[in-house]
Amino acid sequence: AEVALLTRETVDHLTDYMGTFSIDSIHREESLFSNPASYANIFSIRPWTVNRRSELEQLLASPVTAVITDYPERALRLRERLD
Repeated sequence: AEVALLTRETVDHLTDYMGTFSIDSIHREESLFSNPASYANIFSIRPWTVNRRSELEQLLASPVTAVITDYPERALRLRERLD
């Protein structure tokens, strides 16, 4: 099973923290995900809950693994358009 860190808080030395506790992914509240590039060295990133179209577009174009949303059909349409 994968282990994910679900957080609203900023975690200092995130990569070290994830390695120490064998965390596979980080799930961040989307409003705190203002700089996706700062997570480039993290293998799996899944921001939550991304419902606004503009934020879906921005995050789907960034290096995230997935987005957690209340509107998966909208996210799939946007992802297909971006591809």
